[in-house]
Amino acid sequence: MQRTTLTHAPRRALVAGVAVLAPMALVIALVAMALGSPTSKASPARAAIPHFTIHASAPMLPKQLTEGWVSLTLVNDTKSEASGQIASVDPGVTLAQVAAATAASQNSLAGYLRVLKLVTMIGGPENVSVGASETVVVDLWRPGLYGMPVNT
Repeated sequence: MQRTTLTHAPRRALVAGVAVLAPMALVIALVAMALGSPTSKASPARAAIPHFTIHASAPMLPKQLTEGWVSLTLVNDTKSEASGQIASVDPGVTLAQVAAATAASQNSLAGYLRVLKLVTMIGGPENVSVGASETVVVDLWRPGLYGMPVNT
């Protein structure tokens, strides 16, 4: 970053510069007000984040989700604590490969690690008590296949 110093400028030049800049700033502010433009730096309005609800007793994701931020609520309507993780199937991996690795991973750390090589975990509600619900916001940044295993 370049630093400019005005200590060597003649005093008249400084006063003249301020005398020119101050009215210009006032004119810009008045024009903005006359046009109805806000002069604050507030963020523009954004579209609402899509939201969906999943019940732990019968977890189902929508058939199609929009890319970007998504809000989801896990309702624990089971008799034990529930957790859910949204996972994205990695590019080049088929749903059949994920299903086979998931079936082989039951109660096996090695099998679970095989599944993790095929998917990317994104996040989700954790440790939701019986009768409670939890809402999270996740970024589905990559087009593709998504799933949400729910553990109770």
